[in-house]
Parts: sequence; structure tokens; C-alpha cells
Amino acid sequence: MLNDSLWQFTGIEYLYEQFTPLTPYGIAWKNSRELITDHVALKGIYDLTEAALEFINAAPEKADKVSWHLRRLPMVQCSHQANLQLHEIFQYKKFLLNYRQIIRVLPEELRQLFGLSFDSKELLSKLDIDKTEHETFYVSSKYDDNLRVIRQAIHDLDDDMKKRKAELCQKLVQQFQLDFHFRDFLVIPNESAAALPKDRLFLEPYDSCHVIVKPIFDQDYQQLLANRSQLVAKEKQLEQKIGAELSEWITNEVPTINGYTQAVRQLDIAFAHARLALQFNLTRPVINTRDTPISIKNGKLLPMAEHCRNMSLKYWPLNVDFNDPVAVLHGSNMSGKTVVLQTIGFLQLSAQLGMFVSADKYETTVFDEIYFVGDIASQKIKGLSSFGQEMTVLIKALQNKTENAYKLLLIDELVRTTNSAEATALLSGLLQELSQQTRVRSYIASHYYGLPKLARLTYYKMKGINWAGLLDKEQSTDRNLTERIRVIQKQMQYEIEPDTAKPDRDAIRIARLLGLNSEIVDYAQQYLDQENVL
Repeated sequence: MLNDSLWQFTGIEYLYEQFTPLTPYGIAWKNSRELITDHVALKGIYDLTEAALEFINAAPEKADKVSWHLRRLPMVQCSHQANLQLHEIFQYKKFLLNYRQIIRVLPEELRQLFGLSFDSKELLSKLDIDKTEHETFYVSSKYDDNLRVIRQAIHDLDDDMKKRKAELCQKLVQQFQLDFHFRDFLVIPNESAAALPKDRLFLEPYDSCHVIVKPIFDQDYQQLLANRSQLVAKEKQLEQKIGAELSEWITNEVPTINGYTQAVRQLDIAFAHARLALQFNLTRPVINTRDTPISIKNGKLLPMAEHCRNMSLKYWPLNVDFNDPVAVLHGSNMSGKTVVLQTIGFLQLSAQLGMFVSADKYETTVFDEIYFVGDIASQKIKGLSSFGQEMTVLIKALQNKTENAYKLLLIDELVRTTNSAEATALLSGLLQELSQQTRVRSYIASHYYGLPKLARLTYYKMKGINWAGLLDKEQSTDRNLTERIRVIQKQMQYEIEPDTAKPDRDAIRIARLLGLNSEIVDYAQQYLDQENVL
């Protein structure tokens, strides 16, 4: 299961919660949150999703029928258990009925693609011996003629006993004005019970003023009742015998039914992925070899895109080709560096969780391990400072836990809580190490400059604020803080471009725009303009 901090940082839950398999098998797969690290397995999942998409688009009504029957499939415990309970036998019948209906709806090419076949006609005919095709199960008399005879005898006894009881009740009404029709007993006052015959009616105290009255049936009726109990015991023995025989039939087909559940899981997951792709207009990722660049065209961080839409702000999709395995992204606060990392993580997790991605095109590779190093609430480690926590997570990410593991590192503002000289030195050491790693791709957001130029390392920066669009607004003081922030957001250009290695000096102008005391801002600008300030 994926690390919670990575899950939280990327916002992948926004998409994953909308991935809704319908069967217990698909739901269990979803809940495992498994990072798929096998290229062939991913390609297979994508192929099945595309096939499901084509079917849904071509035959939506049939697709709805498939979904309806998928939702009806129960979890069957496919083990070689000797005797199943009747409710468990019912679950197998329900599974087979709905599974067969799915096969009937799907075209032959899809049945073959998903490995769907039905080889349990004989078993289903035994479970549905009355041929009702209803999602119910009881031990039918058709299973055994002796069972039919016994049940008929019980029925006849019930009729005889019912008749005798009615006759007795009628006599009691006539003689004692006690009406036991549809009642097993009556509660009457003590004075009304005083004259009742004890050989015809059974009396017991109810409270200080009342008694319970029950009719006493004759010996013939008692014999009928005893006979019925014997027949019911024989009926139960036969039902148990039939249940054991059906259990044996089911357990003999466990390997076949296990195959059905695996095929159903694939179908359910593919349909859920296809519905998700339609809902969010997702596209199939391109999985390349590990020596090819990661390329993103109009990649979207879906939760951020929704936020911008709700705030009536322009959303800037990500467009970039990461040719080198190490990339450092510079930019001022609010420029979108972190969002770039989140977008990369969002797209990569989407792809390796088997989903299509929110981009016009996403070319990537398969990573065995993915790490996020940065500040996030779920990553807090008791007793450690922010710096200590970052180092702990970084050390874990750099460890070779799995031989030849291919890793993706997303590092957001590392060592920002320490002094700038040591922070720059530590970052330089880390970049030196990462640039020499052949099985690690690293994307690092940082506001520190003065970092080394190394092979296999590229520097990028966020384009930042469109200052030309703010010329008439920068000196405005008639806005509250919220309005000023929105002015800045609307002029932000959340695009990546090659870094010129010249630091952007946006912080002072942003501080002025947000309304910081002009004396502070003016002095800061003067200080920055001094020749001895780098």
C-alpha cells in the first residue's frame, strides 16, 4: 500500500474515490491501493480499459445491464469446505446466475478478452432445480422424491390439525364464550376463570387479577403433533443430505469458480476505469523504457483545476519534457512549484494504479518506488524537528531496500527551515548524489539559487507573475487582502521555462502588493540594490 504522505501530497484521492468497482472482488482490489510495477501488467489493464470504453460507447444499454449484474454478484468463498450452509449455497447460485447473465450480454470478442466462459451449466441446474432463475434458494422437493412424500404428509397433518383445532375452538366459544380463533391463549379475569373445567382448559396465573387460559387438546391431536415432529426431523435429515451433496458439487468446481471470480474482477475493474475515464476525460498513459524522458502535455492536477474553476480563476495545465533524470524547479512563493510536483505525482500514481490520466498525453516509465519528501501533516514524526523529519524521510528514500529498484523522488522545498548557507550546501550534495544515480528520477522544487551545474541535471523555473499586467495595480491601496491576493493570482503565469540562473526578485514586489508597510518594503529594496548583496 502506498505511503499516506505521498497520497495526501498528490491529492490522488480526489480521483481514486471516484473509481468505483461494483463487485466485492473489484472493491478489494481498489482498497489494496497497489502500485503496479510490472510494465506488462499495466499494459494489460490499459488494454482492458480501452475495450470496456469502446463497448460502453457503442452499446450503453448493454453496458448498464453488465453493471447491474456486476453489482448483484456476491462474494463467494471458494474453498474446499466439506459442508456449506444453505445461505452459502444460495450465494453460489446467485453468483452463477448473474455471472451467466453477464456472459449473455457481452459480445464474443469481449468474453474472450476477459477470459469469461461458463462451464457450470450442470451445477447451476442443480442449484436452480425448479428452473426459476430467481435469486433465492431452498431445498426443493424435486431433489428427492422421499422429501416430496414427507412434505406432503406434513401438509396433510397440518390440514387435519388445523381442522381439529377449529372444531375445538368452536366448541369453546359455544360452551364458555372463549374465542381461541387465531390465538394460542387468552388472558381473562380470575372471577371468569373460577368455573372453567380444568380437564378442558389449562390455567396459569398472569397477575394478581388475571389468569392465562389455553385449550387442552385431546390425545388424537397430541398424536398428530408427535407424528408431525417425527416427519419434520426426517425432513431435516433429508435436507442436510441434499445440502451435503450440493456442497460436494460446488467444492468440486472450486477451481472453475475461482477462474470466474478472477475474470469478474478484471471485468469490474476495467468497467470502473472506463467510467472514470469518461467522467474526467482521461487518456491512456504511454509507458516507455526507463531511459526515455518523461513528457507531459496539458497535464492537469484535477483537484486544483476544480478549485480554480470554483474560484473563477484560469487553470494552467502542465507542459514539459523532462529530458534529464534530475530537475530542479525554481520560483517564488505562490508561483506554482509545489503544484508542478503534485501534478507529476498525480499523473504517475494515476498511471501506476491502473487508471488513465488527466493529460492530453503523458509519457512516462514504471517506478518500483515513489517517495515524497517535504512538509505534510501525515508525515510528522514525534520528537523530530521539521529538518529532522525531512532528513529521516530522505534517508529512507535513498536507501536501497530493494535491489535494482527504480525510484521516483518528489522533493518539495527541502531544508527550507535551516540557514541558507547550509541549506544550499546540503542541496548541492544531494544533487551531486542524485545526478550520479542511474535508477532514480528526481524532481525538486526549491527557492535556493547558487546550486551546482551538473551532468544529467536541468534547472527550470516558473514563469511567475505577469508584471506588465500589474503595472496599474501594484500601487493600489484601496483593496482588502483577499482582493489583492486575487489580483496576484490572476496575473500568475503557471508555466515552466528553462532557468536563466538569474534569481527572480518577486518577493519584495509581492509584499508591497499585499500591503506590507511601505517603509519596510522601500528599505528592503534599497538593501537589495546594494552592490554587496547577491
